[in-house]
Amino acid sequence: MRGYYQTSEQWGIEALEKRRLKLSRFEEMNDPFELLGVRLRTKKDRMDFQRIKRELNDEAGVVCFSRTWHNPVMWSHYGVWGQA
Repeated sequence: MRGYYQTSEQWGIEALEKRRLKLSRFEEMNDPFELLGVRLRTKKDRMDFQRIKRELNDEAGVVCFSRTWHNPVMWSHYGVWGQA
């Protein structure tokens, strides 16, 4: 298995030393459409969904895995290009 995590050298070394994975919070994710696979027809549904999303953000984190590491779409969304 290969694991890739885009971060600075300082935090990357610390993650390896402490054997940790970074969990992202929903409010920190760079995809504005994260979790929007849900069909929200009414204003009340949208407001309820935002409340649930805030509650999840306070209680849970997200870590993602893929069966294949050579997916250009995945790297275009989550990779950081041109940084040393």
